[in-house]
Amino acid sequence: MRRLTITTAALFLLGLAGCGGSSGSGSGSGSCEAPDSPAVFELGTGETCFERLTSGQIVPEIQGPQGGFHVWAAVGCSDCGSSAIIEFGTKSAKTKAWLQGVPEKQKVDLGTGAWGQHAGLTAFLPGDVVNAPDERLPKGALVILALRVLDPMGKALHAAEVTVELGDLEMWSGCSSADTCGTSGFEPCCAR
Repeated sequence: MRRLTITTAALFLLGLAGCGGSSGSGSGSGSCEAPDSPAVFELGTGETCFERLTSGQIVPEIQGPQGGFHVWAAVGCSDCGSSAIIEFGTKSAKTKAWLQGVPEKQKVDLGTGAWGQHAGLTAFLPGDVVNAPDERLPKGALVILALRVLDPMGKALHAAEVTVELGDLEMWSGCSSADTCGTSGFEPCCAR
């Protein structure tokens, strides 16, 4: 569990520093279009824009720059306002237990459109290439992607779960050749 806390903190700090775009904090709707006939609330996937999910859909398993694994999660909502408190993560398709012990919780920007959205949410999976490579789920494994929108008191306003199949492993890096992280004390991401 300590590895997850360190990885999450590192992703959060990189996001604050402007390094990696949508690393752990995701991105608001910006120029993203709503899907056709959106429901009031939808759970989806996508690194930069909301993409619909269907039960059993194959989604890529992402290996992040710190060596952990995740799938992208996204939320879309027309009655949540410009921001929302969300709780999200992955669960075992067999036991329904959270794969990382507890879900992530954060406040996200949904933008100002009629159907706000936020993509690039890092829904962690088990394993780490350095400390726990044997815990990584195999291609074809079924996991549940779960997300709730909470009110300020912690009561669920919306909730959804979708069972997805893990597809090919993709390496992810939020670095670009122009990225210097913008904060003293951090070396340019791509100089490593």
